[in-house]
Amino acid sequence: MINIGYINYDGKKYPIRVRYYALEKFQEETGIKFSEMGNTEEGQRLKHYEPLLFYALESGAMALKEKMAFDRKQIPAVLDECLWEFVQLVPEFMPEVEEGKELPQKSRGQKRQSIRTKKSKNKKLT
Repeated sequence: MINIGYINYDGKKYPIRVRYYALEKFQEETGIKFSEMGNTEEGQRLKHYEPLLFYALESGAMALKEKMAFDRKQIPAVLDECLWEFVQLVPEFMPEVEEGKELPQKSRGQKRQSIRTKKSKNKKLT
């Protein structure tokens, strides 16, 4: 089963996926880890939605074996119409775990990851 979300633009639905491909391309282009996106200055953070949406649209099109509907220059116009819809969809692609459990960590000294739980999607475990 493919995890796909859709944004609405100009009366049509377009598939998006915020998975490895989109996150890797976002990090490669911006130099910012997705987990650090909220820690940047406000103006910078809004600007970061452009590459994230572009690569999420690209990933969605690839998953459905469709042609990418937009070029990079069109993304600001797309965001102008669907920014809040996109912002609300992004967390739907993040992993959910049972309350009180955490995602596996790479090393002992690594800081715990913020995760969404089934009971409270906005609660962060520390």
